[in-house]
Amino acid sequence: MLRSVVGETLYARWRAIAGWAFELAAVCALIVAIYPSFAHVHALATLAKSFPASVTAFVGYGGEIDYTTPVGFLGTELFTVMLPLLMLALAIGAGARAIASEEEAATLDLLLANPLSRRWLVIEKAAALALELLVFAVAIFAALALTSQGMGVHVRTERLAAAVAFVFLLALLFGTLALCVGAATGRRGLAVGVPAALAAVAYLVNGVAPLVSFLRGLAKATPFYHYTAPAPLAHGFQADHAAVLLVPALALVAAAVALFERRDLA
Repeated sequence: MLRSVVGETLYARWRAIAGWAFELAAVCALIVAIYPSFAHVHALATLAKSFPASVTAFVGYGGEIDYTTPVGFLGTELFTVMLPLLMLALAIGAGARAIASEEEAATLDLLLANPLSRRWLVIEKAAALALELLVFAVAIFAALALTSQGMGVHVRTERLAAAVAFVFLLALLFGTLALCVGAATGRRGLAVGVPAALAAVAYLVNGVAPLVSFLRGLAKATPFYHYTAPAPLAHGFQADHAAVLLVPALALVAAAVALFERRDLA
């Protein structure tokens, strides 16, 4: 008898989870390790100031590009594009696998043959998704914290944790969107495509908004605004922005439960 969907899901993917956690940690450690080579190259700071607003809007963490400070360097090199992109890809993939891939592979019947309601199936799949992303977030934080100390890169530990927490929340939001689309349609292609497309649109709107006045109000409704605006590496954790990412993720899980309970399964 199936004891735990969460446990079974994580156990089935533990090698992939461990592999991705190691790779994410390695990327973070490498970026931190190369910072001392840039710290005293002041020409980079001068060059960054000459970048047009169209560049800084997309790659400036918190709206700025600074290679000469640890906060500026890590924000630009890791937290603006690289980590969100990797975590979003992993989250959307995990969310799409949760229900839609199981249904397309005809393994969903085996899960539902156990004394398990559809509601709890979705909830446990969402919990497995969150735990998988949490493993990645812990690996990222551990690599950043340990390597920063070893290389003399001075960033406050609680602010590193805050920045990683915002990456986790952003990924969780789009991962639960993939879960919801998969629960509603049973189609993995849609479960991947819809959140990926919305993430791309949200990123573009948030990036273009500083350059186009009528988009500035709209940008504040995008998840990427609430990911970048707090600039947690510089200012720490901000609960109001975090809530804007977390509450919709919880609502998407609730929607996934409702939609999955009412749908005829393939």
